[in-house]
Amino acid sequence: SDKKLLLPISDQKSRGTSPANSRKSIFESITESIISKKDQYLNNHKDPFISGNFLLRRVVSGTYVFKTFPISPNAPSIRTQLPAMVPSELVQSNIRNIAKKYIGRESLKVTQTVAFSSPISSLQFFSSFLKYYELIDKANQSETPEMRVALILANFLMAVSTFAEETKKPMTPLLGETYEWTDGKIKIFSEQVSENPSIAALHAETEDFELDSTFEMNEDSSILSFKDWMKSKIEIRLKGYTEMYKVFFPKLVPKNVVFGKQYLWIKSSLNVECSSGLIGKLEFLPPSNDLGTKFSCVGTVFDKNRPDLLHLSGKWNKNIYCSSQKISQKTLLAEREPEIPKWEYQFYFDSFLVNANNLTLNMLNYLPSSDSRLRTDIRAYENRQIELAESEKNRLEQRQKEIKRQMVLQQKEWIPKWFANTTVDEMKYRYNYKYWKCRTDGQWPEDMLDLFSEDPINLESY
Repeated sequence: SDKKLLLPISDQKSRGTSPANSRKSIFESITESIISKKDQYLNNHKDPFISGNFLLRRVVSGTYVFKTFPISPNAPSIRTQLPAMVPSELVQSNIRNIAKKYIGRESLKVTQTVAFSSPISSLQFFSSFLKYYELIDKANQSETPEMRVALILANFLMAVSTFAEETKKPMTPLLGETYEWTDGKIKIFSEQVSENPSIAALHAETEDFELDSTFEMNEDSSILSFKDWMKSKIEIRLKGYTEMYKVFFPKLVPKNVVFGKQYLWIKSSLNVECSSGLIGKLEFLPPSNDLGTKFSCVGTVFDKNRPDLLHLSGKWNKNIYCSSQKISQKTLLAEREPEIPKWEYQFYFDSFLVNANNLTLNMLNYLPSSDSRLRTDIRAYENRQIELAESEKNRLEQRQKEIKRQMVLQQKEWIPKWFANTTVDEMKYRYNYKYWKCRTDGQWPEDMLDLFSEDPINLESY
């Protein structure tokens, strides 16, 4: 801007500028500034509103939920809390009212309502298992084989620690739904690759390791019990070594989902098996009111010839330590981060899960239309609109049924976009290494399914 326009009129007059001309110049300057800022905003956010991902635009600009809760231009890239506080008592009260309708019936295999869930997709939930991924990076940098096993074990114990208070299941992904998360050091990507059985596949990579996993979810669990709802296969390859690691997650059983104080019962051990023969095993002590043993866990790293290479101990909701015969003093392997403020009103989410569904205008420049952040039921739920979330959940489920019905009529077969089905591999699905390239190029496949919009279903390009 012209600095002389900021001078008082008397000063401008002394420099040969009339008051009328100066006011005109000021007005023109302000107008040009507004137009410039508008053009800059449109340039920064031109995708998808102008020329970008068409399917994503239909969701963001065409659905009732996104019109009611639009993406704010001032939305932070990292948020510290959910958009609305949802007291656990309110959700549990809804659960009781719903449960009363089904108690005494022979079949409890009914459609789960949002009140039984937390406002995230299972894909976002599984991605949170790698919140402490730097422990696996550290394992790749360790020269001690048993310490590598212990650090990998510690990462997944920290994943279990996020369940200490939160006992609600995440929402089941729609077939073809995807989720990505990256901080510049790690890339995590997952896709719902099968509906029956319900299977999600996930791939993650850093400069130090590569991880492949599948999660099979039991969607036929009772409305009053969610036991054994997740079965996982997890493989890790450290890039500095030839060893492979398999992780066996424990069985998680939420208790008192409807009545009483909710808590999590961990029925089995957390195991890590290395292709070299080393095994890490962590046992969880039964639930107790004794503050000295509550949340306690103990374990060892061993092989068939050496039964106690490392001793492991700690509180599974807080930390884990290791020691050995050579080093008697306990060494802290990992510690859970402090709770976020008012987390009891935010489904006991940690900082990762609070941000899992965060959606900014900038993200619209590169996300595909299948990303979980575009789910209208989750967006309504995290804004405390439980009835609207329930309505949207039913709409999305009916929409998926109609997509399947039209596929059958048109003799079209569902094939995962980003994971290949491997018939000879126990992992069943392996990442095809195409997603991040498409994201970088900004060129998504033409046959992407329209999962979340309110528009008529069209499978011509599929």
